[in-house]
Amino acid sequence: MDLLNLLHDPRIVAKFQNVCGVERLPDPDFDDECEIRDANATNTGTFDSKYVKHRHSQKYVLRENVKNNNNLKIAKNDLQKEGVPPFTSDDSDSDSQFKGNNPYRITPHRITNNFFYYVFKFASFFGDEAFYLTFLPFVLWNVDSSLVRPAVIVWSVSMYIGQVMKDILQWPRPATQIVVRLDIDFAQEFSMPSTHAVAASSIPLMLGHAVVNRYQVSTSLVVVLGLLWCFMTCGSRMYLGVHSLLDVIVGVLISLVVAAFVLPFTTQIDWFIQTNPAFPVIIILMCMAFSTVLYPAPEIGNNTRPDCVKVIATTTGCLLGIWGNYFNGMSQAVPVEGLYDIYIPSIKTVACAILRFMIGVLTVALVKTVVQTVTVKFLSYIYGLEKADRHHPKIQVPYRFITYMALGIIISWTVPILHHKFGLGRPNYYLEVL
Repeated sequence: MDLLNLLHDPRIVAKFQNVCGVERLPDPDFDDECEIRDANATNTGTFDSKYVKHRHSQKYVLRENVKNNNNLKIAKNDLQKEGVPPFTSDDSDSDSQFKGNNPYRITPHRITNNFFYYVFKFASFFGDEAFYLTFLPFVLWNVDSSLVRPAVIVWSVSMYIGQVMKDILQWPRPATQIVVRLDIDFAQEFSMPSTHAVAASSIPLMLGHAVVNRYQVSTSLVVVLGLLWCFMTCGSRMYLGVHSLLDVIVGVLISLVVAAFVLPFTTQIDWFIQTNPAFPVIIILMCMAFSTVLYPAPEIGNNTRPDCVKVIATTTGCLLGIWGNYFNGMSQAVPVEGLYDIYIPSIKTVACAILRFMIGVLTVALVKTVVQTVTVKFLSYIYGLEKADRHHPKIQVPYRFITYMALGIIISWTVPILHHKFGLGRPNYYLEVL
């Protein structure tokens, strides 16, 4: 426990920020509201020592021993400063990005090292939805679809475990009395574990493993690039003040454990997904179950579960599209003879890749807008709502389930067909069965 408390200590995060050039500035609002010293001078900033949650509600209150301490002055928004999500349905959709009613704010600060600032801000993007919906499809459309399939499976399973753990453990983010908070986009989610760390370890690990076993490439180079990807993204979570070192370590460990179970059976799993006639029924039922009745965490009112549904539904749709390619006779299993060479692409190849990517992204964006709008309106009508409301608790999960499953199918099935219709199809796309 001493080791866990040490790794969860927000002072480690604050020191890391200080070393990387984040300087805290005076905070008039905080100084006027409360100063937590004396009894909490040695407190690591953890939430459990100060607050307790009602068993049958989502409200937190001060522990009795803290209430009786006359040296503490508690402000009305002290919970948010401690890193505790507000549990408000108004802010329960990340698509809103907290516009209009954000209980959080960025801590006053000064950046003294611009290099680290831009590096970590960029690295943080590798755990965002925009990255998932651009990078992975780019590899699928332009590089090698067989690289993406195992990466998506390990990533989605790891993300599911990570999101569930957040709502079960309900650990707060590092308190702003100690840490400078530079990012509020995901502030309404709990902290343990870091799902950015999950993505930053699962995706490069599986991509790297597939590349080394399929192409003639330097293993050392792949390892270095994968570690750089992982360390920079994980470091960005501490730099931005939204995760402790323990959060990051646990996120990486989740990916490693899942990968250890999947890697020995990668070929068998991949073959089953593409060739088994019963696969669509199995994957859809599993997706629906794990998004609803088998989601082993309480209803919190934040965005963790809906985001988890996004991941599950997108993966399900993508795998359904790949299954459809094989059963429609478009994909063919071609035996692999040795490792493939890596060559420098020509100008024409690069131009075709750019056009494929633009067509794919525009198609995905259009489909997302249309399906989301129609689904939200239909579900709002079914539930008798006066107007369409995607933030409504009964709407959030089903609309995301339908929308993102459709996106997955579009990415792996429809967009490659469009590429071939426009004369831009990648010749080997339908030959990458194994």
